[in-house]
Amino acid sequence: MALITIVALSITASDQAVAANIGPKAVGGIVYDSGGDPLPGASVTVTVVNKTSHLQTFVDSAFSDGDGFYTVTIAPNTWDAGDTIEVTATFGGDQATNSTLADGEPFQTIDVQFSLAIPQFGSWIGFAAAGGLIAAVAIVFLRKRDRPTL
Repeated sequence: MALITIVALSITASDQAVAANIGPKAVGGIVYDSGGDPLPGASVTVTVVNKTSHLQTFVDSAFSDGDGFYTVTIAPNTWDAGDTIEVTATFGGDQATNSTLADGEPFQTIDVQFSLAIPQFGSWIGFAAAGGLIAAVAIVFLRKRDRPTL
C-alpha cells in the first residue's frame, strides 16, 4: 500500500511540473510615472536571462494600455525558477527598469516606476540660465555686504 501511495505522489508531482510547462507564461504589471500615476503608452521590453548561462533566452515588447498595464505572453519553457526577468519601460526618451527572479508560477508581476527627473544644464540655454542665477545671487550678496549698518 505504501508503494502505491509513493508512486501516486510521484506521478502527481511530475504531472504538476509538466502542467506548469504546458500553457503559456506571461509577464505583466503597471508602468507608473514619477508621481506614482499609471502611465499609458510606454514601450515595455521584457528580457529573460538564464540563471546558469547568463544568456538572454527571451526578448519581446509591448505597450502599456490606458491604465498603464502591460502584458507579454511567453512560451511555456522560456524561464525556470531562478532566472532573471527584467522589464524596461521607455517613455519620452526616459527609461526605467525593474527585475525579479522568476518563481514557479506561470504569471510574473513586475511593476516599473520612473524616478524623478533631474534637469541637466547640458545646453547653452541651461548654461546661460545657471550663470544668470549665480550672478544674481552674487550681486544680492555683495549689495548686502556693502550696505552701511545703522
